[in-house]
Amino acid sequence: MDALLKGSASPLQAGLTWGSTLGLLPGRGGLQELKGGGMREVKETAAWRQNGFLALLALLLALLWLGWAGYRLLTEKELFYLWHLIPALLASGLLAAGLFTVQPNEAVALVFLGRYVGSVRDEGFHFTNPLAQRKRVTLRVHNFTSDKLKVNDAQGNPIEIAAVVVWRVVDTAKALFQVENYQSFVAIQSEAAIRALASRHPYDAEGRSLRGSPEEVAEELKAELEARLQVAGVEVLEARLTHLAYAPEVAQAMLRRQQALAVVAARRLIVEAAVGMVREALEGLEEAGLSLDEERKAAMVNNLMVALVSEAQAQPVGRPGPAFPRPPPRAPGKGRGRLPRSPVADIPLSEKPLYPAHPYPSSPGQGCQTLRLAQGPKDLQNSVQKRVWMPLLQGDENPSPLLKGHLLLQDPSLPQ
Repeated sequence: MDALLKGSASPLQAGLTWGSTLGLLPGRGGLQELKGGGMREVKETAAWRQNGFLALLALLLALLWLGWAGYRLLTEKELFYLWHLIPALLASGLLAAGLFTVQPNEAVALVFLGRYVGSVRDEGFHFTNPLAQRKRVTLRVHNFTSDKLKVNDAQGNPIEIAAVVVWRVVDTAKALFQVENYQSFVAIQSEAAIRALASRHPYDAEGRSLRGSPEEVAEELKAELEARLQVAGVEVLEARLTHLAYAPEVAQAMLRRQQALAVVAARRLIVEAAVGMVREALEGLEEAGLSLDEERKAAMVNNLMVALVSEAQAQPVGRPGPAFPRPPPRAPGKGRGRLPRSPVADIPLSEKPLYPAHPYPSSPGQGCQTLRLAQGPKDLQNSVQKRVWMPLLQGDENPSPLLKGHLLLQDPSLPQ
C-alpha cells in the first residue's frame, strides 16, 4: 500500500497485496510446490480477521438502513428508496455471512475460490471474508488404539501386538490439504509403524527386545510415527505398546522355551553369586592368617558350592576327607590287642546251635549268625579252640577245612 501511494508499485501488485490482506488471495508461504512432484506443500498461515463485535454493530446499522429503505419504499413508492434497499440488503448479508466463532483448541481454515488463504486459531467472535469457505479443525488431543495385529518378530515367531498413539494436529493446512483424511491416515500409518517395529525386534532376548525393553521400544515407535505423520501436520505426543503376546498356536511351546531360558539365567546368577561368596570366604581366611593347602581349599570349595547352589536345604554331614590328616599305617604284627578283620567276609551259618548238634551249616541259605576268622593273639585263639571247636574236631571223623581254621563265634558269652 505504501508503495502504491508512493507510485513505486503497479496497480496489479497493489491489488494482489490487498487481496492477500483481506483473505481473498493466499499469503506468502501458503503454497509451495514439492520437489519432483505435482503436489504442492501447504503450510499454515494466519488469515485476515476482524473483531466480530464491530462487525455485529455494522450489521445492526445495515439492518436499520434496510428497514428504513423498505418502509419508505412501501409508503412513498418511490424508486429512489429502491436504490437504498438493495445496498442495505447486500451489506446485511455480507456482514452476517462473515461472522463466525472459534472455540478453545480449535482452528478454522479459510479457502477462497479454491485457494487456501489462512487459518484462525484465536478463540472468540471474529469476522473475516464472507465469501471464503470455512473448515474447522480440532486441535485437541486424540487417542488411537490399534487392533491386535498378528506379525512375525525378528526371529520369525508369530506374535500379537497392539499399541496406543496419542496425537494432535499442529498444522491445519497440512492436515486438510496434504492428505485426504488425516484421521484415517493416522490410523493406517500407526498400524504400519507397529508392524515394522515388531519385525525388527525379537519378542524376548538377552539384548534389546519387545518384552525386555519397553521404554526403548516406545521411544522408537514414537520417532517412527513422527516421521510418518509429519506430512499430515500431526504431532505424536506418546506411543506405547498395550498388548504383547505369542500367537495362540505357538503360545505353549514358546512359554516352555521362555521358562527354560529363565531357569538357565537364574542358575547362572546363582552360580556367579556362589563363586563370589566362596572367593570372599577364602580371602577372609587368608586375611585371618589361616593357611590352607590346595587339597583343603578344594574340599572347602566343593562343600560350599554344594551348600550354596543346592535348591534343597543343606544338611551338614561330618565326613573325614582330605582336609583331615590320616594316621600313619601300622607295621604288620604290631596290633593294639584288637582283632583285625579277616580278608574273608561274613559267613552265614544256621540259626541252630553249633554245638553239639550241627558243627557247620547244611546249606548256604541257612542261618543268620556270623563267624569271622580269628587271626588274633595266640592265647585267645587257643582258649576259643579248647572251649568251642576242639570238641567238634574230636567228634568229627572227617572235619571240613572250614572247621580246621581258627574261628571266632560272635556271642556275648565269649571273650572279645
